[in-house]
Amino acid sequence: METCKRVEAARRLEAVLRFAADFLPRFERAKRQRGMLDFDDLVLKTRDLLASSPDAVSWVMFKLDGGIDHILVDEAQDTSPEQWQIISTLAGEFFVGEGREMPRSDTPFAPPARSLFVVGDRKQSIYSFQGADPAVFDTMRGEFARRLEDIGRPLGQTALRYSFRSAQPILEVVDAVAKLDGAAAALEPEVRHKAFQADLPGCVELWPRITPEENEGQPPSVESGDPVIMAETPERRLARRIVAFVKENVGRREIRGKKDGAFVTRPMRHGDILILVRSRGKVFNEVIAALKQADLPVAGVDRLKLAEELAVRDVLSLFRFIDLEEDDLSLAEALRSPLFGFSEADLHALAAHRSGTLWQALRARTRDEDAPEHWRRAVAVIEDLRARADFLRPHDLLQRLLALHGGRRRILGRLGAQGVEAIDALLEMTAAFEGAATPTLGRFLLWMEGEKVEIKRQLEGETDEIRVMTVHGAKGLESPVVILPDTVFDAGDLGKDEAILHFRAEEGAPVLPDVREADAPEEVHAAKLEAKRKRLEENWRLLYVAMTRAEQWLVVCGAEKKPSKDDGKKKASSFCDWHCRVEAALAALAGEGRAEPVTFCWGKEMGLGFRLVNEGWGGAMAETAAAGSAAPAFASVALPAWLDRPPSPAPERPAPINPSALGGEKVLSGAEEAAEGADEAEGGALYGTWLHKLLEHLADVSSGDRAVVARWLLDADPAPPAEEMQESLIADALRLLDDPVLAREVFRPEALAEVDLAGRLGGDAGLAGRPFRGTIDRLIVTDDEIVAIDFKTNAEVPATPDEIPEGILRQMGAYGRALADIWPDRPVRLRILWTRTGMLMDVPPELAAAAFSRACLDLPLSAA
Repeated sequence: METCKRVEAARRLEAVLRFAADFLPRFERAKRQRGMLDFDDLVLKTRDLLASSPDAVSWVMFKLDGGIDHILVDEAQDTSPEQWQIISTLAGEFFVGEGREMPRSDTPFAPPARSLFVVGDRKQSIYSFQGADPAVFDTMRGEFARRLEDIGRPLGQTALRYSFRSAQPILEVVDAVAKLDGAAAALEPEVRHKAFQADLPGCVELWPRITPEENEGQPPSVESGDPVIMAETPERRLARRIVAFVKENVGRREIRGKKDGAFVTRPMRHGDILILVRSRGKVFNEVIAALKQADLPVAGVDRLKLAEELAVRDVLSLFRFIDLEEDDLSLAEALRSPLFGFSEADLHALAAHRSGTLWQALRARTRDEDAPEHWRRAVAVIEDLRARADFLRPHDLLQRLLALHGGRRRILGRLGAQGVEAIDALLEMTAAFEGAATPTLGRFLLWMEGEKVEIKRQLEGETDEIRVMTVHGAKGLESPVVILPDTVFDAGDLGKDEAILHFRAEEGAPVLPDVREADAPEEVHAAKLEAKRKRLEENWRLLYVAMTRAEQWLVVCGAEKKPSKDDGKKKASSFCDWHCRVEAALAALAGEGRAEPVTFCWGKEMGLGFRLVNEGWGGAMAETAAAGSAAPAFASVALPAWLDRPPSPAPERPAPINPSALGGEKVLSGAEEAAEGADEAEGGALYGTWLHKLLEHLADVSSGDRAVVARWLLDADPAPPAEEMQESLIADALRLLDDPVLAREVFRPEALAEVDLAGRLGGDAGLAGRPFRGTIDRLIVTDDEIVAIDFKTNAEVPATPDEIPEGILRQMGAYGRALADIWPDRPVRLRILWTRTGMLMDVPPELAAAAFSRACLDLPLSAA
């Protein structure tokens, strides 16, 4: 068994290496053709230059040696092994020959000795995805200690225990987290942090985690059917708690800040709050949305994916339509955007019942005197841009849209500053495009589809805005108040998307493919365990970095996702999140009398958490102190009476008309008595369903393969029919498909199968505007007519159209009315294929229309 596992792993590894052997040379060739280098190229080529032939490296080192007296390595814990090789080579002259004799006579102002100064904290090594390895940090420290010992000089090591940033309560919780089980390998449990500002007020709060409620995640039941109302989720509830926290404390809580180099006590500002997440996922998006919905100043996201920004997508939709007039979807997207402000009702009134393209309909409708003004404006703007698209560069065309036609102002009004920032980035892209290709609009759109532009925004400025960013992005930053909302997760999911395992054993491949645990040979299993160990250790260090960004107030909170079927087994073995760890640390401090349990309340919700403060931490500011910093008071005004009146109930929306549920008999009179019981009737219905399925899929299959494919389709059904019924079904399907008349009239290549129809019916006053939804078995659309064909598997077949059962006539009448609304310029032909005899019967339009009218008289407004 182990041999089989190794063979399969080797096969997967061969596939990976074959792909790499083909892809990497192509990638390198593409870079050379463009004269480009990426960051890895700079590092590797520098390393290779210093590690080339002895003569070459001696010359390079001789030239460098004349100008290098000191080497400073900052953030050494995030230095990759390849970068350490460069540092080691550059520092090589410090330990040999005259290079170790200091001072040098040719530099009169040189310091007394050459130096290698390395600053690093392995507890903050969180960039493994960039090649950082804290183990290499320790290895290089030992390597330089050995070199210095060889020349009789000691390696000086100094541990900095003081934190110049955080208050003592925050550091106490950090130390308590470092003592938890599993943290020793990643952190330093023996280290005791000290606050340089011993009297700095500090507070750590752990809010109770939010758990999913029953039926949570489903959209609320709203009679109006408004799709804008979103489902309640734990992440959304957490985001609202954060908004309440901000509103409660900004302007009302004292914060100690610096002013002119001195510490002063001042009211909390929005810019004092930093919200950190592990990744830009659901929690991140919900927090951003909640802050914006509450009209709180938020700096936006720290990274912009340009093609995903709404403002950019709106502009590109407009450009796609300008490039191709027949692109109705892109025009509809542009009209609904802030650029033109069309509502759903506007778009429906314009698009429904049109005979040509959407643009033709818009131009025709704006010729009417009663056309809305914003419709006229849209036509004027689009015609202006279309007239200049062949002569202006994309950059100039975008500038014209934003400036002359007010696009920037409209985007700012609807999407805010973040939308304008995305548009500015798009302007830069249009300018950059001019140097990459012939600046035509079509080429620019193709170029944008191929470019995955991500813009990193600098959020460390002195602006009074709440910052929301990832822990990796916040490395090196600090803030008086830090909130950690993304703290509940399954540690077993860390790195689950990795397809390649890096394997650094002395013997073996440098990489191994990831496979299921049950299929992993010993080498892959060992690599998986090692990768998991490193991920868990880095997760501890990521929590350490997140907590130590806080200066005075650290809030830890989180929301559980709705558990899946497998969560019970997973959580029993690998569930360990940040919230659990901080809770365990605070519980230990509570046992020592340092922290205290606290009941937190948000409206009707409450839960037990923890709080740790020092003596300098005070409560809310006095009303007089807060008044000076809060928002200015406004004079009271008389509120309109309608604010106190509940809205009138929304009008009841009629359910869609279902053609198969319009009443009336579906079989000939007396035919139902032929069924001996309910089981036989149900079997007949299933027989019809299976026959419809075969006719839908087999028409496009060559006649010689139809029997095999039919057998496969029936066997693939979750509840396949019995063997005898399968034989009958296949025989009936092949008989109908092989009929030359039906092949020409029904199963022709251009015929559409199982066509879903949805819309609103016109015509009779009782049905005007009623929604319609149905499925036509076969639809043939030509320039001369529309042919709708419905399959019926009745045992008793009518001889003439006058004998067609009422229920079937009503159904065909509904199809005829819906198709006439869609294609008012072409006649609609209704036909029934009676599968029992293979007869194709035309249904007179007047007969179907009369039956449908009778159905309308019986149909209540709320009928299904």
